[in-house]
Amino acid sequence: MASLPWFAENAFKPLNDHLKELVFNYPQLILDHFSIVKGTPFAVPLDPSIQMLFYRKDIFQDSMVKRMFYEKHKQELKPPVIFEEYNRIAQFFSEDFSTANMELQGTCVTTGNTEIIASEFLLRYYAESGSLFQSNNKIGLDKDKALKAFKTYFDSLNQALNLSANWWDALLNLSKEMWL
Repeated sequence: MASLPWFAENAFKPLNDHLKELVFNYPQLILDHFSIVKGTPFAVPLDPSIQMLFYRKDIFQDSMVKRMFYEKHKQELKPPVIFEEYNRIAQFFSEDFSTANMELQGTCVTTGNTEIIASEFLLRYYAESGSLFQSNNKIGLDKDKALKAFKTYFDSLNQALNLSANWWDALLNLSKEMWL
């Protein structure tokens, strides 16, 4: 969605009249960034992007690492399913796990761009079964789910390596350096 202005006119047809009506219910700021290009609506701004979470399988299978995690948390170390688990594992690698052979950062996050920050939040909000459309067909957030999503996002920020970059490429380049 964030790159829509660069390719919309060449890749998409303008929205039909029925969808135009739906789009114009959004705040103008969202429309200007995620829907309208040169006055023409091309997209309904439901999500600014998707997220993918990667982990190093070799570390999750390391018997010493697994034992250290179990001793601290009384749980098996395995890829997380919910964000509370994700944060616990990230904190373990960031604060608790360090050997002479390996220094690890539990997680990284890019915070220099509003679209990326929105993506990070929405990923967590949707994981709570949140929806942007409420029962009255208006756009809004479920307060309880949004607060839980913000909490897991802020908890993650507290233990993450924060990169004040404009896009994920800085994070990917850093990850590539760490993994080689």
